[in-house]
Amino acid sequence: MPARGGNDALAQPRVFLIVAIVDGRPVALSAFAMMLSHSRMPAIRWADSQNLASWLGCHNRAFESLGGIPAVLRVDNCKTAVVHGAGPWGTLNEGYRRYALTVRFHVDPCLPREPRAKGKVERGIRTLRGTIDPTSRPWESLEELQAESDRRVAASAQRRRCPATGTSVAEAFAAERPFLAPLPILPEPFDTLATRTVGADCMVAFEARQYSVPFRLVGERVEVRGVHRRVQILHGAEIVAEHPRGTDTRVVIDRRHYEGEGSATHVPPMPLGRLGAVLERLGELPVEHRPADLYGTVAEELAR
Repeated sequence: MPARGGNDALAQPRVFLIVAIVDGRPVALSAFAMMLSHSRMPAIRWADSQNLASWLGCHNRAFESLGGIPAVLRVDNCKTAVVHGAGPWGTLNEGYRRYALTVRFHVDPCLPREPRAKGKVERGIRTLRGTIDPTSRPWESLEELQAESDRRVAASAQRRRCPATGTSVAEAFAAERPFLAPLPILPEPFDTLATRTVGADCMVAFEARQYSVPFRLVGERVEVRGVHRRVQILHGAEIVAEHPRGTDTRVVIDRRHYEGEGSATHVPPMPLGRLGAVLERLGELPVEHRPADLYGTVAEELAR
């Protein structure tokens, strides 16, 4: 039995590919399978993408399904996990490394050409591939496939035997689960990661755009993450700014980042004057919706 807190708990995630009919069209699906090595309890999560954000999102959902965090994840040397080399000498994907540090598990890449390092779990995952066959029928959505997959995995856990205990996988998992580390607040999956220094204009550059950051962080190093449709900016473990991602606008500003009390080291920027405030209002409105009296106000301010 693994030590409390997951000190010896081991899980092995694997990905296999299947083309299934989802929402009336063929979709290449990734089946992310994570299995605990003691009880052989699995978690299968389906995704229609193989990028880093999808990989991390599948980790989140698998951990939630298992109800805790194993101490070690023994992973294949796929590019979302290991970018160079293989095994203990490989270089982890930086985004995956940061995710593992945040969630607090150790990544143990498998040795190349060493099937014994993961053979028992591999056999279990091959068995799982027979538990749910997405090609057997069309699916209205990934959610429908996931729900059916969860139902069949739970039923299979009642039938299958755990080789370590001789009980069912479900019973062995019930005894193992308290030894997993408690679930933290899981970070949102991201596919791009960068470290930036906040400029004197309270901005950081990311993906050919400029994003505002609270003025108190001028000169500080921050981490910028590209998540689904948003950009998150972190200072330490705190999310200090969030903006829409991939906008047509190349300079994305949250005016609140320039407001607030100063400190011994940081003074808030000068507020906009009357003309600046009017021009800001004009800029926020489409041309066809700009009232004529705003232009009159601009003219009056310029004439002062």
